[in-house]
Amino acid sequence: MNLRTIAALGLLYVAFAGLPQGGGPPQPEPTPNRPVPSPAMQTEVEPVAKILRGADYYDRAVFASIWEQAARIVDGEDDEVEVTFDSTLGMRLWTVGIIDAAWRRIAGAKGKYPGLGDAVEDAFGNLLGNDVRPVDDELLEDYSDLCRALAWAGMPADE
Repeated sequence: MNLRTIAALGLLYVAFAGLPQGGGPPQPEPTPNRPVPSPAMQTEVEPVAKILRGADYYDRAVFASIWEQAARIVDGEDDEVEVTFDSTLGMRLWTVGIIDAAWRRIAGAKGKYPGLGDAVEDAFGNLLGNDVRPVDDELLEDYSDLCRALAWAGMPADE
């Protein structure tokens, strides 16, 4: 078979069968439907949102996923992980563990976004305060709301 015959067969194939459908570039997964936090929580996480507006899409998605999962765990919605806090000190230690294990190691984003760590720490500091005190249901709910607000700050539902 010569080159002309091969080219003709290829053209006939395309004419009758069409071009093969390739997968194309991978499409990002749709943004989960995150509830919009209360105006007070939006104000609390605004410094975080401002920093993350210029962040890479992947980093924002990881950040949002980390805090969404943290909220699910605190709310008892995760079947694999369960946490119990006796005091705000335990909450702070768990929060530091989340930031270290997920954000710094998975996303590799340590130091990538100046001021982000301080903004997150300020949000939790405003919620938990500086005193070590017992954890009650109201504080757990506020903590969960803040985690979800941080997820929203990383990846708002409208993006």
